[in-house]
Amino acid sequence: MDTTEEMIVKSPEDTDRLAWHFAAHLKKGDVLGLTGPLGAGKTRFTQALFKALGARDYVRSPSFTLINEYEGRMPLYHMDLYRLKSPSDLDDLGYEEYFYGSGIVVVEWADKALAFLPPHSIVIDFALVPGHPDWRRVTVRSLEPGVDRVVAEVKEAWRSLP
Repeated sequence: MDTTEEMIVKSPEDTDRLAWHFAAHLKKGDVLGLTGPLGAGKTRFTQALFKALGARDYVRSPSFTLINEYEGRMPLYHMDLYRLKSPSDLDDLGYEEYFYGSGIVVVEWADKALAFLPPHSIVIDFALVPGHPDWRRVTVRSLEPGVDRVVAEVKEAWRSLP
């Protein structure tokens, strides 16, 4: 089952609100794969999401270490694959321990290794909207029943905003 929803966020603060909606519906073991160009809001989304999930530290993009771990209400893992040379380099990171562990994983630049994401992942694409510098078209899709609940619940909450 493939559930896809599209939303428009009109400001960085909307990106934060969207992240908080996601945080309300995620559970241990969920994996979010974020895609989109530089400056589209992937790191901002991750920062707001982890803050909503109780992260105690400031969330930085782990561009040089590839994975940062944070403590929150559950373990939080932030992967940034921007500098990944080959998807097979993920093997050296022990990615399976994260993807099938007891925390929540956010993978920025997930398009560099989509084949490695587990089937229960939610893929969130951030696209720039021409003519609107602060707007983003956010497309969310789940590939498996069970996580499509998150997509549907977030979309419903987003629709109810003024």
